Order: sequence, then structure tokens, then C-alpha cells
Amino acid sequence: MRIVLILAAAALLAAVLRKPFMLRFYLQLAAGRTTKLLRFLGKALTRNGKDDPEMKRQMEWIHSQDFVRVETRSRDDLTLTGYYLENPRADRIILMFHGWRGGWDRDGAAFAHGLYERNCSVLMVSQRAHGLSGGKYIGFGVLERYDCRVPVFFAHGTAGHFVPYEMTVENYQACTGRKTLYTAEGASHTRSYMTRPFQYMTAVSGFFRWEPAG
Repeated sequence: MRIVLILAAAALLAAVLRKPFMLRFYLQLAAGRTTKLLRFLGKALTRNGKDDPEMKRQMEWIHSQDFVRVETRSRDDLTLTGYYLENPRADRIILMFHGWRGGWDRDGAAFAHGLYERNCSVLMVSQRAHGLSGGKYIGFGVLERYDCRVPVFFAHGTAGHFVPYEMTVENYQACTGRKTLYTAEGASHTRSYMTRPFQYMTAVSGFFRWEPAG
């Protein structure tokens, strides 16, 4: 009987200790600072890695450019890092933000290249808890909610399963500012631009009222 009680107590203790451990594990998995393991998991989930030939080519272009590393301080006193590429013919500066478990030099690399060719300078931001930026946790917009309100260009591929297309439709419907929704038929996650670059850039230029491409 004593052995049974000891085993039962041990099982109860293990269950009590296991719960906070698992909660912390899942919190770290979802929002903790990106580590090599979590970067691997993110790559596996999004299938957005360097094995994509076009992605690799665009990342090579990014790393061949003369980016200047810049820093700023957040409201909660973190150092946030960005990488600025100046175009001497620039008509505008575009700020670019990568996605969950992404990277400034990977997410949007192709779009940054296209923007540069459209006479744009680009500032590619490394978000909090990523890269050289400070922070222990990803904000998911909550910690970054102090940004100013701007026109919103929503874009999503209909073949994206990691983040369903319907979620972008819901965000579009909830947005009360000036907005548009670009639907990339057949595009997978993060491939809205790369699937049809000209059509995508034409939609962006029209929405933000840029001059037509020369």
C-alpha cells in the first residue's frame, strides 16, 4: 500500500511539474526568440527555405548589395535593427518587415529586388526577438501596435495553407482604413509576388499611386 501511495504521489508531482514546463515549452515554440532549432521548425512548417532556387537567387542578390545596418530604440527600450539599401534614383523609401520566424534577408527578398528596380530605397527590418534585434518574445503585433495607421495592401495566395487565405479576407474586412486585397491565384505561402511579379507590382503601384513603370 505504501508503494502504491508513493507511486501515486510521484505521478501527481510529475503532472503538476509537467504542466508549467509544457506551457513554457509551447510559449517558447510560438513566441520565444528564434534559435537554430526553432528556425529549423519554422522552415519545415513554411517550406520557405534556401532549397528554393528562385529564393536562393534573390537572397544572393540581397547579400551582394551594400546594405547599411541601422538601429533604433523601441518604446520598451529594446535595440531594433534594420538594413538600409539606398537607391540613388529613389523616389521613395519602403519599410519591409519579415514574417514569423523569418529573416530580413529571406522574407521579401524578391520583392525588395523588384522595389529597388522600381526606384525605391528599402529598409528591411529585423523584428524583435529575431536576428540582432533585442527582445525575448515575438510580439505578433501586440508589442508593435504603436505604429501609425497607414493604407493597407493585403496580399495572399489562394494555395497557401500555413496561413489560410480566409484569414487575410477576415483582416481585410475588419480594416477600417484605405485598403485593397490582392488575390494571387494558385500562389503558396509567401509566394504572392514571386508567382506573378509584374501583376503584383502593378497592383502595388496603383494602390499607392506611384508613377507607372517606365
